[in-house]
Amino acid sequence: MTNQKIMTEKSPITSKTNTAAERKKFIRRHDLDAFTRLTIAFTALVAMAEKQRGTITKLAQEFLISRTFVYMLANSLLETSQITFNDICPPALHDKSSSIAHILSLRLEGKCSIKAISNHLKRFEIDNHSQGYISQILNEIGSLLPNTLSLPEGDTVQVIYASDEIFSKRSPILITVDPVSSAILKTEMLDKRTAEAWINHWESVEDSGCIPLYLVCVEGTALVKGHTDHLSDLIRQPDTYHAIAHVLGIWDKRFEKIACDAIEKEYESNVVLNSELDEIQLLRIINKYEEAKTKAQEKIEIYDSFHYLYTCIIKELDIFDENGKLRDRRNAECNIEVCLDLLESEIELKKPVKRIL
Repeated sequence: MTNQKIMTEKSPITSKTNTAAERKKFIRRHDLDAFTRLTIAFTALVAMAEKQRGTITKLAQEFLISRTFVYMLANSLLETSQITFNDICPPALHDKSSSIAHILSLRLEGKCSIKAISNHLKRFEIDNHSQGYISQILNEIGSLLPNTLSLPEGDTVQVIYASDEIFSKRSPILITVDPVSSAILKTEMLDKRTAEAWINHWESVEDSGCIPLYLVCVEGTALVKGHTDHLSDLIRQPDTYHAIAHVLGIWDKRFEKIACDAIEKEYESNVVLNSELDEIQLLRIINKYEEAKTKAQEKIEIYDSFHYLYTCIIKELDIFDENGKLRDRRNAECNIEVCLDLLESEIELKKPVKRIL
């Protein structure tokens, strides 16, 4: 068996950390001779075959080595055994590529958490189902993928930049895609989102050969300033969803609050009448309640009408229907225009509608 040693340099995964204190460093272990490594590999292999939880971690702690190194030794022993014993391997051990395929499928298509992936693999008796192993595999595969789309050297293509900011555990992720082809042009996690970060982001995409035609993005402060400083010669179009959802969403909450306030005033005016009040006072109290009731009903109807049209518009922005089929874009546009006309004429929201159009 080849005498394998732990690398002194950090792996692509650990190199992403900023300080040495955030992750443990591993050094060459010359004291681990071939027999010791064979013992570690055999123990790990048996644990994997018998589904013994925690054994890999215990080996790593006992010999002061990484879990990755334990798995590497176990895989090396398994491959050697398969060659020596005519590809015969323990029946409980499944093909490693199959388990990785299941992990990626559940993660990317099923959108499962690491814990859920582990439970699925256990249920179907697929090896390598520990959460630590799954996390390690996903990190290693992710570190191998480039964060910028690359073209053959010298080639260029004109694309639309659709840029947005998403978050993972409060860390911003800058992402730019081409909405026509759905290709991810670049994605990167940073400490903070700034105009300078967006400029560097777009320059990197341009250097890869993707020339922007125009920019589609939300109206975030950093995005807008980055566009002004770097892509001012390009048209900046707010993305359709946010252009509608943000503008009309504010009015949806506003009408809801107005309706709730009117209902509260109606309840406040609905008091128990005192028999000692004279006829004029009673009439004044009754009229006040009737006015509050009428006003509350009007505000409720306005909110109901607006909310119905608002949800109809948002639903028209869905790309696929309930059966998963691609919806007709022209029909969606016509339906949105009808709803906007009703908002402008019946609810008299001219300025917000003009902003959207």
